[in-house]
Amino acid sequence: MNQNNPIANENDAMDPNDLFAPDWKEKSLSRTRRRQERIKRHDQDYEPLAHSVPSKQESKDIVQIDPSVLQQDQNSTKQKDLDETIEQATITSKLESSMNQAGTKTHKRPFLVPALLLSVALIGSSLGVSWYLGKDATGNTLATLYEEEKTQYNDYANTIHSLTKPEGWSDQAFENLKFAALQAYDQSQLNTLSLALEGNIDAKAQADHLTSVSSQNGIEAFKNLFTKPDSIPMNVINVAEHEDMIDFVMSYGQSAAIDPNQVTLGDVTQQMPDLKTFDPAWGYIDYGIGCFAANGAAPTVIADVFSFCLDDPTLTPYRVAQWANEAGYALNPVVSADDNIVLAASGQFGVNLNPLLNYSTLITDQIAYGYPVILITGTIEAPYFYAVYGLDEAGNWLAYDPLSASSPVVLNPEQTEQTLIKAYALW
Repeated sequence: MNQNNPIANENDAMDPNDLFAPDWKEKSLSRTRRRQERIKRHDQDYEPLAHSVPSKQESKDIVQIDPSVLQQDQNSTKQKDLDETIEQATITSKLESSMNQAGTKTHKRPFLVPALLLSVALIGSSLGVSWYLGKDATGNTLATLYEEEKTQYNDYANTIHSLTKPEGWSDQAFENLKFAALQAYDQSQLNTLSLALEGNIDAKAQADHLTSVSSQNGIEAFKNLFTKPDSIPMNVINVAEHEDMIDFVMSYGQSAAIDPNQVTLGDVTQQMPDLKTFDPAWGYIDYGIGCFAANGAAPTVIADVFSFCLDDPTLTPYRVAQWANEAGYALNPVVSADDNIVLAASGQFGVNLNPLLNYSTLITDQIAYGYPVILITGTIEAPYFYAVYGLDEAGNWLAYDPLSASSPVVLNPEQTEQTLIKAYALW
């Protein structure tokens, strides 16, 4: 910059840092006004010089200035000011543009973040809705399956409860068979679905694999029986008075091909066998006033003890029953205390027999010596038979009950003595 130019001063130059000051526009306008005022004063100061004629003396002291040079200098100064003004305006324009762009970016940035957050929220919501709908769909599936399973069970139960007792069936046999029919329904799937809907995690894991109501193969036999009550002989049906014989009744027809003459008892040399009247090998045959399962207690106990004493596995309840039918003991196994099927069978099959007095202590002694004992209890008209083979730690008698699935049974000696008809020790 020209140092001699009175209108061009280095202090007038714009400090670039001022552009970023808060009042940069105001300062810029103030400088522009001052510059214009200096230009105006400059013109006024040079105007007398341009039009006045100095004296000779003054001409000596005054430097003569060429008007053209002066005009050129004025034009140059004005041009520089104009250039500075234009430059300042350009800088101002660029700065405003830069600020606008910065403002635009500033506005875009806050918009971008919420947009991203909104997108994430929408995606999360979609996944959440999908999960909920899937969960709800599974829940609805389990609920529907549970209702179908419950309906199936209720329909079956209502059918059983509404049955009418067929003619000839005993009341006890009918009630036992109805109860067994209800028990035969497998409620495990129904219970699993119920627990799953209540929130049980283990049940839910099992229920997730279920797709249809349970197939109830176990109730088919009962449905067939109640639909066709004549499909099983009446004397077999009424064996159901004994709860332990329900399976035997429902298995009728499955063992029809068994030839009881071909059946053996296995190894009877070491231990007395625990035989049952309702064994399918002989339980369905006619005996006494019905089938052997209901009336064959005496032949069964005799086979228990005699086969062990004789080491003869072929001495089955069926063989004893055949003899009893011929000997007349099938209908009346106990005629009196001294005339009964046990005493007669010992002579028939060659087993040693020792009649015992009806004292529990004497009987306990024989059992303690290792002799098997046959007990006849009850009444002459309705006798009951046991095969005693040992004693427990309390001195009670351990016996096989031919009419019970539970073996052995424990008999209290003193109580049993009260109903005792006859006792025999055998070897």
